[in-house]
Amino acid sequence: MPSLPVVFLIDDHDAFSDSVVQLISSIGLGVERFASGGAFLQRLGDCAPGCVVIDLCKPHLDGMRVLDEIARQPLQLPTIVLTGQADVSLVVRAVHHGVVAFLEKQHASRTEILDAVQTALKLYSQRRAKSLRRQEIRARFAKLADPEQQVLHLLLQGDELVVQEKGL
Repeated sequence: MPSLPVVFLIDDHDAFSDSVVQLISSIGLGVERFASGGAFLQRLGDCAPGCVVIDLCKPHLDGMRVLDEIARQPLQLPTIVLTGQADVSLVVRAVHHGVVAFLEKQHASRTEILDAVQTALKLYSQRRAKSLRRQEIRARFAKLADPEQQVLHLLLQGDELVVQEKGL
């Protein structure tokens, strides 16, 4: 049975974090709070399905390192940046890491935050389905005999003529 999605909130500003937790909880989603990027990274390998909301511009958070580590995961958690300070280079770096949304704390509405979370969770669901499908295909491929695997490789490479010539 799949776990319910969780929003992993990484921010060291208690009052702001409290309001984001309340907002996200209001639509029935679970939230796990982390005051530092390091604390989140210790938990990253066994995270439930979900997404990450992170403030990249906080001392001791090292947000770009968190984005690097998320990118190294086999099934990446979609990430939303919600920050109080941003410059163009930070936005560009975050976009290169594939963030779903980049929002400024002082300008983001409740609707924008919730829409970004819903988009991220939908993306996670799509990634998960694709990953499960790949696992299923690999498992089926592993059950094929060697000659069957060779034929499939040739077909996937577009070598139908070779397959026909060999009488496979």
